Amino acid sequence: MKKVLWLVLILILACIITFSACDEKQSNKNNDDFDEEFVPIQSQQNESNGSPQEQCNHIEVIDKAIPATCTTDGKTEGKHCSVCGTVTVAQTTIKARGHAEVIDKAITATCTQSGKTEGKHCSVCGTVTVAQTTIKAKGHAEIIDKAIAATCTQSGKTEGKHCSVCGTVIIKQNSIGKTSHNYENGACTTCKGIDLEAKQTEIDAENKRHEDKLAEIEKYYPSLRAGLQERINNLKELNGITYVYDNSYCNTKISSLSSEINTLERKIASLSGSTNSSDVAERRRYEAQLTQKQNERNMYYACMTINNLNVEITNTYEYHEEAIINENALHTKKLEAIEKQYACASSGHKVVVDKAISPSCSSYGYTEGSHCSKCGATLIAQEVIEKLPHTPVKDDAVSPTCTATGLSEGEHCSRCSKVLVAQEIIEANDHNFKNRVCSVCGAIDYSIGLKYDKELDRTCTISGIGTCTDTEIYIPEYIDGYKVTGIGEKAFYKCTAITNITIPSSVTIIEAEAFCGCIGLASMAMPNSVTSIGNRAFYGCTGLESIAISNGVMSIDSYTFYGCSGLTSITIPSSVTSIGFDAFYGCSGLISITIPESVTSIRSAAFRDCTRLTSVTILGSVTTIEHFTFRGCTGLTSVTIPNNVTSIEGEAFYGCEELTHIYFNGTISRWDGIYKEYYWDAVTGNYTIYCTDRTIAKDVTMLPHIWYNYTTGDNITIAITNMGSYTGTELYIPEYHHGYKVTGIGGEAFRGCTNLTSITIPGSVTVIGDQAFSGCTSLTNIYYEGTIEQWNSISKYTYWNYRTGNYTIYCTDGNITK
Repeated sequence: MKKVLWLVLILILACIITFSACDEKQSNKNNDDFDEEFVPIQSQQNESNGSPQEQCNHIEVIDKAIPATCTTDGKTEGKHCSVCGTVTVAQTTIKARGHAEVIDKAITATCTQSGKTEGKHCSVCGTVTVAQTTIKAKGHAEIIDKAIAATCTQSGKTEGKHCSVCGTVIIKQNSIGKTSHNYENGACTTCKGIDLEAKQTEIDAENKRHEDKLAEIEKYYPSLRAGLQERINNLKELNGITYVYDNSYCNTKISSLSSEINTLERKIASLSGSTNSSDVAERRRYEAQLTQKQNERNMYYACMTINNLNVEITNTYEYHEEAIINENALHTKKLEAIEKQYACASSGHKVVVDKAISPSCSSYGYTEGSHCSKCGATLIAQEVIEKLPHTPVKDDAVSPTCTATGLSEGEHCSRCSKVLVAQEIIEANDHNFKNRVCSVCGAIDYSIGLKYDKELDRTCTISGIGTCTDTEIYIPEYIDGYKVTGIGEKAFYKCTAITNITIPSSVTIIEAEAFCGCIGLASMAMPNSVTSIGNRAFYGCTGLESIAISNGVMSIDSYTFYGCSGLTSITIPSSVTSIGFDAFYGCSGLISITIPESVTSIRSAAFRDCTRLTSVTILGSVTTIEHFTFRGCTGLTSVTIPNNVTSIEGEAFYGCEELTHIYFNGTISRWDGIYKEYYWDAVTGNYTIYCTDRTIAKDVTMLPHIWYNYTTGDNITIAITNMGSYTGTELYIPEYHHGYKVTGIGGEAFRGCTNLTSITIPGSVTVIGDQAFSGCTSLTNIYYEGTIEQWNSISKYTYWNYRTGNYTIYCTDGNITK
């Protein structure tokens, strides 16, 4: 900065000196002019006359100094006589100083402005010593700014230009707006961004479905409960019920009433053929009693139905809540599936090709498509291809015979076999019977005159004996062109003269009471085509000795073979899944019965009073042996019970005095876990229970005679308070008793049981009370169904075995001697 200031001062000083020199020069010129103009005459004369100096007294005039410039010489100050002009002080020459050159820097030419070369000038006088020449502007060096294509995530630009030297924009790039997303299968094919609008649409649709479903649930279950309650009210009104008895009481009453009804029916049947006035009066009295008893029994059945309906009403509350929970879970799952689908779309679907399906004339085809194997989303929807046209083929006519109908000419498609023109049935020709055998086809002359009911599909059901007088009934497969498919309700009701019935293989159903009261019926051929036998179908057929039930029958309904006392054997096929109430009640001729694995349900009194029945084998999935199932089977010696059984109801084996062997296909622990109602084995003989891991005699397990106390939850603590209540020598304590787990033996439980020599204690016991075995001096064997470590961990009071004899504890992994 200081250098710049000094340079400026020097330039200013030089300018001042230059201007001073110019002024002095002008002044001298003026002075010269003055001198020449005003030279005295005397002086001029002296000059012309010679010796002016001698003659002139000089009047000195100063000759001013002339400063030297850059290019001209200067003079020092001098003096001369203003009269005679004599120079008194001569002026000396001062040489020119020369220019003080300063460089005029070069100016570089730009794209738009001219430049200059380097030059020089004098810093004192300003004279240009080296002139600067002009350099023309260079012009722009253009560079193309490439266009940028717009995408769905960023804007683009048009093509432009700028100068690479000065950066001047020559052609401006204009902005291009973003393009639209190209959504495909839920995501943009360019940026992989999720199609939020489509996603929200799916979510909205699912939310709407969810709301509609919840509304449906909220409407359905209250309506269902209201319907159940209405049924209850109708039953009460219909049966005049003011008090609803529980099912246990109803079962007892129904059983009792059923016995009375059966007795009345037998009495009525015995009087039905008599015309004696006293017999008629007595029959009518019995019939009135029968109606009363039946109405009363119906009332108890209605009570049971009401109880079941009340349970259903209670269950609907749980079902209602469960339905809401399930729907909410489904809703969450579907929303998660939508999230998964769109997340998968963003990361990239795993494509699986859905192959094209060629159309046929019976089904549509589909084009090739694809879906994602990760999220299940449809990527390329398969389009439906229209069905192909049928290719018709003629179906030749078939002439009828005496055993079969014929067919008219028809037409079907050779490609898909669809019937295009149905062949009409042509009625069969009449048989040419001789001695009840057709001379043409050898067919049997079936019973005629049977009553039948026609159906629209050209089938029929035998509905009565009609005008037929045969004692051996041959039911034809077709009657008047109608296929016989069923034996109707009460079709042969109390046809006592019939001894044999042959049923064709076209029959699929034998309806309720079809052969009820046919006491002369000794045998029947039942084809495998029969799939259903109604209740009371063979009720009271006392002459029926044997029958093979069709392999297609699913259930043996209530009272089906009730009172068939002559029946000595019957085969229950593996197709049967249930046996109804009183199904074989009073079949006193049956000796043995095997119930196949397919059977899951045997209802009350199914085999009641089968007095000659000696053995029963239940192989099936039966879970409950109901009330009175084998009651009164006085000849029963053995029964096999499957592992699936979970309960045996009261009097199931009542009166089975000869029963000595109960085979249980499970462990003793499983047997103990079965819920057994009191008196399930009432008045039953001394039996032995054979389990897969242990055999127990009835007189060993005496828990029904042991006092016990219920504790919290599902546990029982054995607490014998009467020392005389058990006088046996052996005792087995089960892990479960009446469905409750045994966890302890109370204080003084077996105190004073001096006869007790052995006892089995389950592994579930965790505590033995004070003096529990006090005084059991004969006790020598304690069988503990657990390890030694478990035995040692049992909480035992100090005197639990007070004054007890020398015993050995047998554990599952070793013995402990006292």
